[in-house]
Amino acid sequence: MTNETIIVGSSGQDGRLLVEYLKKRGVKFIEVSRASPTNILDFSQVEALVNKTLPKEIYYLAAYHHSSEEKTGSEIDLWNKSIQTHVNGLVNFLEAVYLHSKETKLFFASSSLVFSEPKSEFLNETSELSPVGPYAVTKVTGMHACRTYRTQKGIFASSGILFNHESELRAEKFISQKIIKGAVAIQKGTQDKLVLGNLNSVVDWGAARDYVDAMFKILQIKQPDDFVIASGVKRTIRDFVSISFGFLGLDWKKYVSENSDIVQRMVPPKIGDTKKLREATGWYPQTSFEELIRSMLIAEGGVLENSRN
Repeated sequence: MTNETIIVGSSGQDGRLLVEYLKKRGVKFIEVSRASPTNILDFSQVEALVNKTLPKEIYYLAAYHHSSEEKTGSEIDLWNKSIQTHVNGLVNFLEAVYLHSKETKLFFASSSLVFSEPKSEFLNETSELSPVGPYAVTKVTGMHACRTYRTQKGIFASSGILFNHESELRAEKFISQKIIKGAVAIQKGTQDKLVLGNLNSVVDWGAARDYVDAMFKILQIKQPDDFVIASGVKRTIRDFVSISFGFLGLDWKKYVSENSDIVQRMVPPKIGDTKKLREATGWYPQTSFEELIRSMLIAEGGVLENSRN
């Protein structure tokens, strides 16, 4: 067993933050992304990588998804890529671990969208999985694959059910970055308005760096399992908008309007219950909602009101 860690999906937000996190701890790691030589859909390549490195940990963060305000495009393409990314590639790593490196610990990044039609607002690991659409369905399948290898083959395979988590590295298509970039552009005078969907939509938002810390802690405990990773706090898109514009010294009501037509799918309120994670690992979010937004605004080049001369 080496001290190396494999990060699958290292070019995404969580992957880049995990790279940052592990570097600070002096952990050796190998990055696997679309640009790397290892094709996660080719079992022989995955098997060779795992057999060669015998990694201590594997973080499977690869994902293929879109935001609620993004048009899906080809449905068959979305299904195929979701299955390939969330199921086929994951199973390749699970099987390679089973065959060659049974001491390896694997983390699979799932999503709160596995609760697409929740029966209650507050959700934990015992809540009914109700996936709708390719992304959610294949994330649930990935969770079941981890459970199968965990219970039937003795592999340490844990799933983290991640609720919305943001950073300055979040892709532009997501609502958080749309708000941040729009607010800063309005402050700079390069944009005069921001049109959003339903401002009353409820979101459980957290800081992605905190959630990467949770991933790491999940692999340090003795027993693998499924864990909700969330802030546990109810926020609305209006809250995000109000705080963002407020930091920039702007009255958001002058610039922001609603258009329900741009929302491609309605997302019901979902708030994560992290009691199980807290008791197992001692993890708590370290970044407040306001601190998260402030850091994203600064990264985008916004001039905060209290920093003006």
